[in-house]
Amino acid sequence: DRVVWNFPDAGVGVVGRLAVQANQDLLDAFFRAAKPLLSKEGEVHVAMRACEHRARWNVAGVAARAGYVHRASLAFAPADFPGYEHFRTLGEAFALETDAFERGSNKGADNQKREEPADDDVAEGAQTLIFQAAEKPEGKARARRGVSSARGEGDEEDARMGDDAR
Repeated sequence: DRVVWNFPDAGVGVVGRLAVQANQDLLDAFFRAAKPLLSKEGEVHVAMRACEHRARWNVAGVAARAGYVHRASLAFAPADFPGYEHFRTLGEAFALETDAFERGSNKGADNQKREEPADDDVAEGAQTLIFQAAEKPEGKARARRGVSSARGEGDEEDARMGDDAR
């Protein structure tokens, strides 16, 4: 099973500390909400446009804090999504500047304005980041059960994982 989010964006811009934090918070909420939907081998796929501003969002770091492991990065393939067309959505701040909003035709919960398909090719250079829920290292489980810290059978894998994993 997979949970996929292509080109997440909080709609607050991509430049500046507050924009970075808003997008990281959005991604964190997404990763945490996706986790209970996944089977043991399930994956979360997040497609990100390649640009220095979005790189500051540190998607892999946000995912790690939410309990995921980065498994791979692949070139985004729009063909994997039949009928896929990239649209930009512009939030309420944009809608306030439009005549349609002033006339009241853009009221209510649907305050997003759907534009024509975007001119730019978001797939160019975009990557799909693939994550899986991190398994709890055996060492932590043993420590919680009160098992002696002396190395015993089955600790070889813990040793290979390194101190950071325990």
